[in-house]
Amino acid sequence: MTPFTRSLNLAKHLGLQNLYIKNDGLNPSGSLKDRASYVVVAHCLEEKYKHICAASTGNAGISLACVAASAQMKSTIFVPENIRVVNLPS
Repeated sequence: MTPFTRSLNLAKHLGLQNLYIKNDGLNPSGSLKDRASYVVVAHCLEEKYKHICAASTGNAGISLACVAASAQMKSTIFVPENIRVVNLPS
């Protein structure tokens, strides 16, 4: 449900009449990874899974945990021990 925004200047620069940009920054977790997470969680729900797990170093794991929680699924995200703290949300 993220909006499309018309981009007149970029459309003109590219020689296009209509160009719209999807603003995935407005997804629930603020990540463009949400789109893929919705597909994964929808598939898991279809298969009647109750728990999802994944390995991630940042945005994908945060997105998957957020989307799974919205579907009332449990999630476990495995994060490498040596991850840089700068990649994790505060």
